[in-house]
Amino acid sequence: MIYLRLFFISIICVFIMSCAAKQIEQPPPPEPKPEPIVEEKPKLFVEAIVKEAALFLIPDEQSQPVGVLLKGDLAEVVDIQEKWLQVTTPDHPVAWVLGEQVAVPAAHDIGSEEWMPIGGSRPHLQADVDGLNVRSQGTIQSETVDSVIKNTNLFITDKKGDWYAVKLPDGTPGWVCDKFVKPYQAGLDPELGKWFKTRGDCPMYAGAGEDREKIRTVWALKKVAKMNQQNDWYEVQLEDGTTGWIHKKHLKQLK
Repeated sequence: MIYLRLFFISIICVFIMSCAAKQIEQPPPPEPKPEPIVEEKPKLFVEAIVKEAALFLIPDEQSQPVGVLLKGDLAEVVDIQEKWLQVTTPDHPVAWVLGEQVAVPAAHDIGSEEWMPIGGSRPHLQADVDGLNVRSQGTIQSETVDSVIKNTNLFITDKKGDWYAVKLPDGTPGWVCDKFVKPYQAGLDPELGKWFKTRGDCPMYAGAGEDREKIRTVWALKKVAKMNQQNDWYEVQLEDGTTGWIHKKHLKQLK
């Protein structure tokens, strides 16, 4: 009887010890994973570069405008779809504007990654030295495809490191180093943004030349705003927002 009791006691002791060992060997519960840090995306603002940039509820020029951005007004960019920007303003929480009618404010540092144009045909940069080499690739060793004088207008198409991919006013593509360019300064052309009127009925083209597609005929005495110039051709905007190119012989500046 005594042996039987000792047997059961030994079994119970072994069971208790095995349970204690399992409890000791059990790994501690995993520490809770820290919440991922979500970096806030920097806000991008644009300003209107035309007299009145129309705002639409949907990205469609045929739809009814719901408001305008006056030249110099700022709007925060929410989304980009091809040539359209979805923006928000104090008066319009959600609206769409054509990218060619706005640009990143010149206050952005040209050397920062934030400073990039949105679109349109207004120049983005100008040569800051005479004899600026325009190269085939974004390296100092690449071939020189052209050389331009100081204040030549340049249109950005891409940026990689210290180099901008640009187009010259005649459409020639190439690369320039950011050390030798500066933000476009509208003040160098005193007529930029000024109003002209047509001397008579005249054709408006999609580009600077009669070989480009004809957009429409502009009637006599119509007001147009000068936006850009290539040789004897002015890029202008009508009061209804239409943009195109007219030869300067058809235009007279309003006093």
